[in-house]
Amino acid sequence: MIDQKPVITFKDYLKKFKNSKIGPLTFEIQSSKITALLGSSGSGKTVIINTLLGIIRKYKGDIVLNDINRKAYSYYKANYNVGFYTQMDFSLYEVTAYEFLLDICLMLGLYKKEYKKRIEYWMKYFDLWESKDKKIKNYSWGMKNRMNLILCFIKEPSIIILD
Repeated sequence: MIDQKPVITFKDYLKKFKNSKIGPLTFEIQSSKITALLGSSGSGKTVIINTLLGIIRKYKGDIVLNDINRKAYSYYKANYNVGFYTQMDFSLYEVTAYEFLLDICLMLGLYKKEYKKRIEYWMKYFDLWESKDKKIKNYSWGMKNRMNLILCFIKEPSIIILD
């Protein structure tokens, strides 16, 4: 068996709140492995994920993602190879799904030739291509869910986090 370096490491992670805390936690996640954070509602799973992604920045301990300590590196650059799924509310978006994905790809810095291919591929994969010109706020809940998955996969990340 070949020893692999972990892609994610939490070492002595501790997040304190006014009346509670999460941790201390130490764990590693290996490449090509499916790992689940299990716990009851309110136990801190989303807090741990949000800390990993840089949404929460005040914590004790160390988090290392692809050999980069999260405290010592730009979160934008460190998150480049991370796809993150959360239930985003699209109800305020007046643009079409296709326009929305174009804007996201521009923000990610993908090349025009490449991102148009990716948008078409993922919209067809998730059976949304025929609805690409429909305003995203008018999508059904299931269609919005698939849009969230497209947002997770469109940059073809090496790490996928589902919340």
